[in-house]
Amino acid sequence: MALAIAVALAFSTCFVSYHRQRTVLVEAVTGCGSERRWGGALLGWLVPDQREQAVLVFMMKTLTRSSYHRLIIIG
Repeated sequence: MALAIAVALAFSTCFVSYHRQRTVLVEAVTGCGSERRWGGALLGWLVPDQREQAVLVFMMKTLTRSSYHRLIIIG
């Protein structure tokens, strides 16, 4: 009986925390619109090919998510 309660409690806790984290990620504000316009205009001026822009944006977003990579970028 205790094992069943522990398993049910673990599953319910995981479900609640997953739902809460998903809500936070979906509703999170990523930045203001003026930053995007200026950054997009600057990126468009520096790199005219949209595929290359997409690769650069993907790389920067990936690198800035890790604290170790942010430290390397700052350095």
